[in-house]
Amino acid sequence: MRAICCPSIVLLCLLGAASAWAHVGSPDVYVRGDAGPYTLYVSVHPPAMLPGAAEIDVRAVNGSAITAVDVLSKDGGVISLTRFAQEQKFVGSAWVPANARLWKLQLRVAGDRGPGEMMVPVTLPAVANPRGRWIGPLVFACAGIILFVFGFILWRERGLHSAIALLVCGVASIAACGASVFHSVIRTSLAPAMQVEMRDDGVLEIKLARVPGGHTLDDIALDHGHRLHLFLIRQPDMDIVLHLHPALMTSSNDAADFTQVMPSMAPGEFALYADIAHSDGVAETATAQAGLPMETGHALVGDDSVGIVSHSVGAGCGSTASLPDGYSMTLDCTAPLHAKTGLLLRVTLLDTAGHVPADMANYMVMGGHAAIVAGDGSVFAHIHPMGTVMVADAMAGMEMPVSNVAEFPYGFPRAGAYRVFVQMRHGIVVETAAFSVAVQ
Repeated sequence: MRAICCPSIVLLCLLGAASAWAHVGSPDVYVRGDAGPYTLYVSVHPPAMLPGAAEIDVRAVNGSAITAVDVLSKDGGVISLTRFAQEQKFVGSAWVPANARLWKLQLRVAGDRGPGEMMVPVTLPAVANPRGRWIGPLVFACAGIILFVFGFILWRERGLHSAIALLVCGVASIAACGASVFHSVIRTSLAPAMQVEMRDDGVLEIKLARVPGGHTLDDIALDHGHRLHLFLIRQPDMDIVLHLHPALMTSSNDAADFTQVMPSMAPGEFALYADIAHSDGVAETATAQAGLPMETGHALVGDDSVGIVSHSVGAGCGSTASLPDGYSMTLDCTAPLHAKTGLLLRVTLLDTAGHVPADMANYMVMGGHAAIVAGDGSVFAHIHPMGTVMVADAMAGMEMPVSNVAEFPYGFPRAGAYRVFVQMRHGIVVETAAFSVAVQ
């Protein structure tokens, strides 16, 4: 068995699962769906810590005319969102309770076509601060204030030289209080740790391990027919992307092991992103970096795909990426690219003659899949035409209408450079295009 190597390590281990939701560095939720007879575009900005208030933005699309949007709570309470002028836009906030990992936002809509309801699942990265954790910060704060006050009095009466030690200790204690609060309350990464290793027979072993406080791993559910969606993106040029679906071999509360027969590919350093969904709806992404030495492997099977995009990368909204077989994809954006602003990324696939492919097909029941990656690797989001949420086999047996146009709801979490990978299918071919975009 040969280990996957980074420049100075023999066995690749997780560098740190950057997030406890089904993305990395992209906590906001963007969903397009139906509330009865109405089509809505919903944006949810979760709180930075729990408990806290989530910001909600609901917009009617496709000619839907709504007059009121309410948020329904488990205890029977109702929060009415505020209508933005005369537009079909409603905004407001709702309280997210402590200790929540999955918050189900229940919306009730009224309009000219009668009532409608819609549920938006929001996986939360934060953990509540147990009451006992406040003891440490309070002790530091009280000690700091007392030392600072006595130091100030001593300075007034006897000069700075006599008081300097107390002043320094007071400031240090107050700083320790702030650090303790930050450590206790701020969002905590709970995604599983990941370790990978390449066997001599070309099989990649992926081992997920539960972290303290993390979700158990014995209930990994099917999501679009697979229990793991693994993206491998070659660094630093992001010119090759693999979208694979390793098989689950064993799982327990604390660990899950997968294997993947690797296809032929070029070697290099790769960023790995492993998406899983649990049976309770919680979705997570584990991350790692690996050196993959293999150049020849096995043929692609099932829904696995390899995209080589070095030949043509689209530049911004309105650009076209040429594909190796003469097909093309064009990216259009429904709004300027500004951070934390929801919009639709609309992608159109055309054949060599510039027409709609005659054998257009869905890719894993969806019109397309997209992976959005920040240039510095700090953001990764695997999204679909329904939005940023993962639906653990709630879509089993369902199929989206087949079209050569796929629209992806999304909002970039921060300004900077991004690479947008889009995959669409015709016949048995999965086409992969890449677009470089700059977000203000």
